Amino acid sequence: MAVLPLKKKSMQLRVRFSYLVLFLVFIGGLGFSFFLYEGLYQQHRVDGLAMTSRIIPLPVARMDGKMLFYGQIMTYQDLLPGFDEALEHIVSLTYVELVAEELDVRVSRDEIDAYRNREGGDGIMEQLDWSGRQYESRIVEPLLLAQQTEQEVYSSEKYQEESRDAIDRIERDLELDIPFTDLAFIYSEDFSAPDGGYLDYYAEDDAFLQDLPIFDLELFEPSEVIELDTSFVIAQLYDEVVVDEERVRVGVQWIVIRKQGLSHAMEVKREEYPVQYFIGWE
Repeated sequence: MAVLPLKKKSMQLRVRFSYLVLFLVFIGGLGFSFFLYEGLYQQHRVDGLAMTSRIIPLPVARMDGKMLFYGQIMTYQDLLPGFDEALEHIVSLTYVELVAEELDVRVSRDEIDAYRNREGGDGIMEQLDWSGRQYESRIVEPLLLAQQTEQEVYSSEKYQEESRDAIDRIERDLELDIPFTDLAFIYSEDFSAPDGGYLDYYAEDDAFLQDLPIFDLELFEPSEVIELDTSFVIAQLYDEVVVDEERVRVGVQWIVIRKQGLSHAMEVKREEYPVQYFIGWE
């Protein structure tokens, strides 16, 4: 009668041991699968796609009808850490192109030649084994396009609407006799904001005042909104230096609202034309 319990206990131990073995095999299988995916599949997938893209254009994503191809992304992998970074770089370049097309910005051959004559580029071409045309299409043209597009963005009513509304609200607040210093402290986007917008004293022929027609203002009389290249400004004079009954220097106080740049325009385009990735590229 004592033998039966021992057999039963032995059977239970075998069953538990079998479960343990199965569990370890399962964990080992997961680890091996992960190794195969990360170590072999991913590497061969990239290599295989690179080879295939030389024969067949492989679409990765699209935005506003523009197709992004795997081959385009591979051209930047020598400059950037990995595929994801190269893909995001191409996406950003495409949004710059969309803004440029909207604002009718184009880079001319003369501008490219002028950049090459000024900057050269032989070092990076030798380092990356690029031809002159590759250097121009991958570095020079995108750079010049971004620079010129940003200048047009600064002049665009569409992209400056937010900044223009902000300076117009400040102008209305000044008409309500809200102190200039308070508004400068709260809203100005200049380094002088913490000090209430106070600047130094300037003579009429100082370069700083060439774009600010304020030298003849009455003291504490706010100017109209002045549009500069990269900002909107309202200024006033808080003091004057008079010699022989002639004003020679004035103390300037201002409120500055920065204009929206290219990055803002690109974000607008991202909302208008979100990236649509093909399956497997997200």
